[in-house]
Amino acid sequence: MKSVHKLLVAMAGAGSLVFASCTEFLREEPKAIRSSNSYYGDVTTLKSGLMGIYLSFQNLYRDELPYIGELGTDESIPQFYMPDFNTVFRYQLDANNEMFVGKWYRKHYEMISRANVVISRGSSLAASDAEAAAIVAEAKMLRAWAYFRLAQTYGPVPLVIGETTPPVDYSLPRAPLKDVYGQIVQDMSEATVEGVLPKEKSTTEPGRLYYYSAVGLYGKVLLTMASHKESGKVDAALAKIGREAWGYGPIAESVEDLYAAAEKELAKVIGHVDLYPEYSHLFCQKFKNTIPENMWEIQFASGRPTGNWFLKRYGATTYPFVQERDQRTNGCSVNQIMYNTRLYFTYGEGDARREWNCSVHAYDYSINDPETGVPPGLLNINVAEAKTADAPQSWLGCIKFRWDPDLPLNASNGEDDYEYMSSNFPLLRYADVLLMYVEANLKCNGGSPDAEATDLFNSLRARARGFDEKGNPITAAQTPDFPNLPSNIINADTVLNERMRELCFESQRWFDLARTGQLDVRYNKNIDDGMMPPNYTPAKIDEHDYLWPIPQQQIDRSTNKEGFFQNPEY
Repeated sequence: MKSVHKLLVAMAGAGSLVFASCTEFLREEPKAIRSSNSYYGDVTTLKSGLMGIYLSFQNLYRDELPYIGELGTDESIPQFYMPDFNTVFRYQLDANNEMFVGKWYRKHYEMISRANVVISRGSSLAASDAEAAAIVAEAKMLRAWAYFRLAQTYGPVPLVIGETTPPVDYSLPRAPLKDVYGQIVQDMSEATVEGVLPKEKSTTEPGRLYYYSAVGLYGKVLLTMASHKESGKVDAALAKIGREAWGYGPIAESVEDLYAAAEKELAKVIGHVDLYPEYSHLFCQKFKNTIPENMWEIQFASGRPTGNWFLKRYGATTYPFVQERDQRTNGCSVNQIMYNTRLYFTYGEGDARREWNCSVHAYDYSINDPETGVPPGLLNINVAEAKTADAPQSWLGCIKFRWDPDLPLNASNGEDDYEYMSSNFPLLRYADVLLMYVEANLKCNGGSPDAEATDLFNSLRARARGFDEKGNPITAAQTPDFPNLPSNIINADTVLNERMRELCFESQRWFDLARTGQLDVRYNKNIDDGMMPPNYTPAKIDEHDYLWPIPQQQIDRSTNKEGFFQNPEY
């Protein structure tokens, strides 16, 4: 098979944050935006520019934007009193929405702009300095990732590759996806040449990409291209305005070759990272930056401006609502994002991930006030009835992210500024790589995985059973409702469901459902099956909802109205 990146490249031609010792950088003006043409003349200043790109990532994942990967899926539901979140969940976004539509677009182009500077000014240094070459490779990966996220949400977007200076060129058109992905593949293929990035994850700079995390991301891109091209949903949306030529169909590589390319890249990671034996530890502040399975995480530190308040919105809820007290506990929070009961019942009996991820209780602070030293009372929830009016689903909190697995859920987290937590946000885990590999493998083998991929799939289920009271792994024989699966049972839907069980609340679900063409199928099925909370009654969605609207401000500024078009039905 021809190298996929050669073909796509040809088409494209038609702190606390990252570095543990550099917290002060985040308190300064980002060096990545320095304008002097003489800056970045050495590795030290080039590295500061790279830190500026990572700073953009931290700013993006600090607040509400990661919910883009959760809302409007079969996995989670926002609280009724969160109108902005419900706008996303109900697919009522319009081109004037700033909180999500405008900010997501703008912040990714901020990353791209910073990356362009580092790549442009670092290329001459990279030719003769290995550290500079690694920095430029990281910048290319980060630029590619930013374009990848833009393509996944908006579809065709303008390509800005070189370093730019004012005035902004508003004549740029939206580039077809074959060109956008062509640039993504070029950047990632160049960055993942062996010997450029280090093979080991840094222990002193844990937020930086390294070879295997970069290859894993490259595999994700190729898998996304394959599955989007196979499903055809984005192309069907663009066809509504006569723009199908801007979709996935014109990508020259076949669906089969794209799946094969994804399998090849992901196979490079298999065996070079360990699957950590204890699922719960992956999401605990206590073990931050100590578990290699967390291959790439956005780094945060407690307090402002280096903390995040995205994760504090998850957690077991309290009743009645208490404004501050409940936000300072191990697994409790304001609970603005609930899990859908569909997620709960997707787990089999014996799958310990359900107990870790999904709360089945609320805390009643009106009975026992924790400030008096008395443990709070528990309100148990019948999940089977939680979607009905007399058993509120609004109590169903995600409790995946905690400070310490050995603390009770109501224990203090020890952080004074609960609004800006120090927990990292995971962008790539080894479990994700394994599931992507299984998916690509089964697509290359007639719909079922081979023996190796089947074993990898079942290794995740084995871990999910947890340990007995003596510390011994629980076996498949002990969990008949949660067995290992034979290869003939494992198909694309099986993997998609396993991804939800394993990766829930990690901002993966919307992108998984969209690329596989299941977004409207799964969302509408939840409506048909009565899996929505009372009084939600969202309308059903179709293929046009696979694309977000282009921000109206960008359209108004464009001097190329024909080339800078709006997505259908916005």
